[in-house]
Amino acid sequence: MRKYMLGVGTGRCGTMSLARLINGCRDCMVYHELGRPECNLPWKFDEVLALETIDRLRKLPGLLVGDVALYYLNYLEFFLRRRPNLKIVHIHREKALVVESFMTRTLGRNHWMTSDPEAEKDERWDSCFPKFEKATSKEEAISRYYNDYLERVTEITSKYPSVTLDIDVQRLNRDNQQRLLFDFLEIPEANRVHQTVHSNQTRRKRPAKRDTELLEALGRELKRAVPSAGNLILIDRERLQPFLCWAKKPLPFLEHNGEYWGKPPNDEIAISEVKRMRRKGATFIAFGWPSFWWFDYYPDLAEYLQANFVRTLQNDRLIVFDLGESCA
Repeated sequence: MRKYMLGVGTGRCGTMSLARLINGCRDCMVYHELGRPECNLPWKFDEVLALETIDRLRKLPGLLVGDVALYYLNYLEFFLRRRPNLKIVHIHREKALVVESFMTRTLGRNHWMTSDPEAEKDERWDSCFPKFEKATSKEEAISRYYNDYLERVTEITSKYPSVTLDIDVQRLNRDNQQRLLFDFLEIPEANRVHQTVHSNQTRRKRPAKRDTELLEALGRELKRAVPSAGNLILIDRERLQPFLCWAKKPLPFLEHNGEYWGKPPNDEIAISEVKRMRRKGATFIAFGWPSFWWFDYYPDLAEYLQANFVRTLQNDRLIVFDLGESCA
């Protein structure tokens, strides 16, 4: 019998690691955010979009299919009523790490407060979070979001104990925790693949003035390192573009008809897309420091780039590979 799963968590690092672990098992197709930005669900319940998500999951191949994303929290009971064979996994991460991660990764944006005059609007993500307009700072708003999220998760797990499981992201790499997860999802022994999927190292905090200054410096450095934006694959282009001074935009990744098409669901697709874009004329690929997590989440892609291409620049802000000639 075909099985379904949904994963939830307060942030994106842990949810990505969870998706990668389950998707790595044979005959399992579990995405992170379904791999496409238009699939995001708003925090305010939307039945039409929820039904579209169920239809997308139904069309995925595999004995176990599903998706993992922070925005599913308010939809879990709706999905459970329509998919009796659905199981829910909550990936837990320490509050301080969640707050620090969001503060670092959402520079210039504030998904939790519409009243922040210094924040730019983000059409993809602003609707996916609750709002805390009485919070005195972005950091306080994220903290309140975390508290409310965990309270709601506790309600769900108490109400549906037989179909919900809590996993601590700090223990996700351990064999016993992976066995617990695989048992809960009823993944056959022959299909299980144990792997290291999450980096437990706490990221070093950057100085208080890091936000605009670092990104502007990254943009200037990138222009010096790469001759033409039109031949550059820029990871997380949508976030970095405001800080670049090129007239022409770099290439997004993933790319479809020149438009951003979401993050790769796995290493295999990521590598094949680099090869395809290289054949179409891409000569450089660059990672700004807000995207350094890609090297943990897509280790095969990182290994492919390091083994086959010259790294022309590496510092704490920027990593650039020259795709013009393979060094393999």
